[in-house]
Amino acid sequence: MRKIIAVLIATVIAAVFAVTDMNITASAANIPGGGVCDPAYLYTGPKSCNLTINSSKTANWTTSVQGKNTSVTKIELSHYLQEQNGSFWTTICGHSKTYYGWKCSEPYSREGLESGNYRVKVVAVVYCGEKSETVTFYSSIESC
Repeated sequence: MRKIIAVLIATVIAAVFAVTDMNITASAANIPGGGVCDPAYLYTGPKSCNLTINSSKTANWTTSVQGKNTSVTKIELSHYLQEQNGSFWTTICGHSKTYYGWKCSEPYSREGLESGNYRVKVVAVVYCGEKSETVTFYSSIESC
């Protein structure tokens, strides 16, 4: 009888480890097109930052953040145009604004860029009443 109980316990433990390992692997799985799955956000829904640089060396970008639903009351949005310096990124300009409501989207631009690689870093604090979460994401890297 002891052997049966020991085998049963070992089987349950092995099953728990297998399920736990499978969940960890699934949460870190690569998604089509590259990148890694976003962590589950409580309040933040779709988000994007689309950066382009034209032949006049002007950066244009639109940042959009949306709450998961209309219970989101405020979004504090900050974004920073960054230039690559070796393996580091240096902020060359930034902008912050508070939006009251559950979504925001606004275009921005910066003229007179030097030749190099650029990206936009976005930090959004999304509020649902008194609770909030901070989400950081980046545009693609563009060159001029």
